[in-house]
Amino acid sequence: MILRWITNTPKIIKTEPADFSRRELISCKTDMRNKFIRVRACALALAWCAMPIAAMGADTPASEFMTDVDLHGGIVNDLSESAKIKLAEPRFGYVNISGITDMPQSKTDELQAWLEFSDGEGNYFKKRILTAAQGSSSLGYPKKNIKFDLCEDEWEGDDTTDVTFGGWVKQDGFHLKAYFIDYFRGVGAVSYKIFDDITADRGDMAHPWQRADVADADAKALCHPEGFPVAVYLNGDFYGVYAWQLKKHRKNMGMDKNTATHIHLDGEITTVSLFNGTIDWTKFEVRNPKGLVCMDGTKYDGENPRELIDATAAAYDPDNEDHVLTAEVKSYITTLSHYCPALNRIRRSGKTPAEIRAEFGKRFDVDGFIDYTVFSSVTNNVDGWWKNWQWITYDGVKWFVEPYDLDMTFGNVSFGTFVSPPEYNWYYSDPNQRFRLDVGPAYYLNEYYADDLDRRYASLRESGAITAEGIYSKIEEWHARVGEEMYEREYARWPESMCNRDMVVAANWEWIGTWNGFQNYADWNRAKLYQAGEICRANNMLWRAKRAIKGEYPVRQAGYRDGLDRIGDWITRRIEMEDRLWNYTTGGVDNIATDHTPATVQAVYNVQGMRLGAMQPGVNIVVYSDGNVRKVMR
Repeated sequence: MILRWITNTPKIIKTEPADFSRRELISCKTDMRNKFIRVRACALALAWCAMPIAAMGADTPASEFMTDVDLHGGIVNDLSESAKIKLAEPRFGYVNISGITDMPQSKTDELQAWLEFSDGEGNYFKKRILTAAQGSSSLGYPKKNIKFDLCEDEWEGDDTTDVTFGGWVKQDGFHLKAYFIDYFRGVGAVSYKIFDDITADRGDMAHPWQRADVADADAKALCHPEGFPVAVYLNGDFYGVYAWQLKKHRKNMGMDKNTATHIHLDGEITTVSLFNGTIDWTKFEVRNPKGLVCMDGTKYDGENPRELIDATAAAYDPDNEDHVLTAEVKSYITTLSHYCPALNRIRRSGKTPAEIRAEFGKRFDVDGFIDYTVFSSVTNNVDGWWKNWQWITYDGVKWFVEPYDLDMTFGNVSFGTFVSPPEYNWYYSDPNQRFRLDVGPAYYLNEYYADDLDRRYASLRESGAITAEGIYSKIEEWHARVGEEMYEREYARWPESMCNRDMVVAANWEWIGTWNGFQNYADWNRAKLYQAGEICRANNMLWRAKRAIKGEYPVRQAGYRDGLDRIGDWITRRIEMEDRLWNYTTGGVDNIATDHTPATVQAVYNVQGMRLGAMQPGVNIVVYSDGNVRKVMR
């Protein structure tokens, strides 16, 4: 009854100030932890004390959120009144969004809401937020990505909160990534950490701003997102498992918002839209610098990008600083668009490979591009060669590439309808050919730096930056951080997730189970009479008619069952394929096996060197009676 009175009677709470000091409330919370109701009452009263008066009507009711917070650290350190918050990266966090009836569904939303955050270690804050949906194709999923900015004012967004997690740059806004097509709800976030392992091998040249010698860049700038898992609640009710992530913010790119040479491009950056000498300004966004202007003199809107202004525009004003800056930015992007045609002319002129490499290196960051290529090959980053790659420059001349999104890695494909096998870079690719797409500068990298790519891959394998067990352990760790209970709640809340349900095949069709020759078959046609044995494409897979059939779609329900076993096998086989395609050979304990040798198992160890009684799920180091030592993925 006390709990109900506190949470459901906001007018009484407003008019009857708390009788307890903050210290007394914390003491109450600590001393009475075993008395569930009184603990809850104290926690809620403490949160109330920290709220501005205007917030009191948005109090969180007794809820799943507070139950979970109480069970994981409670509220010991309330930071709601602080405008500058620094916390270690949580192992797992808890986020409640209140004050709205539903999560934002559109990128154009700007909903006023409240956000509560607990790091599961006793640290807590509650802030106003302005929030909207985030993403592009992912907006079609029922569970949306969420973006938000933290406000210290009355939802104006001018006075914001600085939050720093661990080694991240400080930010006043973040993304909550749903990763709806990913069973683990975070493989994309894990992929950034894998990329970090690869680039870290370059020491103090790991990040683009370091290789560009930008002296005033934030030393914490990763140039790509990073994240940790959280449970998200709506008005106290469990909503789903998300990844709390950094945005594509200029601070995290090591950029200044007023410098014309600090340019960040995001979107569909392809041969057609940019790299062929002509520019389709509607296909990508110029995220930095700020203050840009369109050809008609209106303010540039990244959500609806249009051509930037220059001196040829009727609206151009040479005395307007924004116009002058925009024209300079446009000149650098235009120059970038001519890089590949210029390289084509150089190649046709009869220049040697060394001369072509020298010209390429003036225009593009070779080391970073090599790392990006190796990373994308290992993770099968099939969406990272036209849309989800970020192009940045710090001098307007040399351009760098960085990853983004990464939800289509480790076999995940668009719309989450299936996972592709590790032997295929895409469903119609040749498994005997390395990951290679000839998009813009990627063509020249693959054509003139093949040996460099081989050497870099071998170096990363030898250093341990790329191993099957290392990659698997990161995904396994993410899975453990979320925990089975949270996954059960997630899939009970989102049963339509195709990665955790069975595929139902129509009675008159059978799935071939391979993508060989995918490009040679036509899409399913409702009007066509298929004879027994005929093959078509549907749901991004190949299907064979079992008998004559017309008008029946091969898939009644898309779906597959994903999990640690699938992804462990995928990673093992992928690295085996990568070793072959990158011409890398190794021996000893670096051999990765998926099954036992005929010899007798003498001893089993984990990757930390602890002896085990038997092989455990994950990577095992197995000593056999014939003297062989192998890493076995179970």
